[in-house]
Amino acid sequence: MTAMCQRPDLNILDNAEEMADQAAACIIAFVTSTQRPVLCLATGRTPLAVCARLRVAFTAGEVSFADTTTFNLEEDRGLPQPHVARVDV
Repeated sequence: MTAMCQRPDLNILDNAEEMADQAAACIIAFVTSTQRPVLCLATGRTPLAVCARLRVAFTAGEVSFADTTTFNLEEDRGLPQPHVARVDV
């Protein structure tokens, strides 16, 4: 098992679209270069733009997630219902 223990680069970008492009590119590079990749992903609205780019790459045949394991983080756990920050509101 290979551990990813390197310090990430800090990139200051102009907008959220650039961030989504770079985040998706990093995820695709990791998934395509790792035998059985494991990802920890946020849920909710935060990663929607990144997920959209991953979906486009998958549909185009640029990446497969068949051997990928994910752990999904629940961002709104513990927030009362209703709460403006909850996804289900």
